[in-house]
Amino acid sequence: MLQLKDGVVLAGNKYTNAMLKALQIAFEGICDVVVTAGRDGKHGPESYHYQDRAIDARFWEISPDRRDSIAAAIRVLLPPYYDVVVEENHYHIEADAKKEQRYAGGMA
Repeated sequence: MLQLKDGVVLAGNKYTNAMLKALQIAFEGICDVVVTAGRDGKHGPESYHYQDRAIDARFWEISPDRRDSIAAAIRVLLPPYYDVVVEENHYHIEADAKKEQRYAGGMA
């Protein structure tokens, strides 16, 4: 099941849709997907969150020894210009615009 933390603001675009789908597939049978940030919240000034190209998802219910393998599973489900970062208490997933340009130009 997919849940949004209260106050989360997501854009309906191809990046968000791809990230949500990958999360749901990777988390299937493990726990619910809880998205904790989209364009809302506090992020760095150049953050992809503010461009609707990044989301954060909680992993509290995933044991620490499985977090990296789940991150790898998410990564495999996304195009090559996406990054999946295991942070302190969540996954940060973003569609990197520079990588996407290289990928679209056939240089990835």
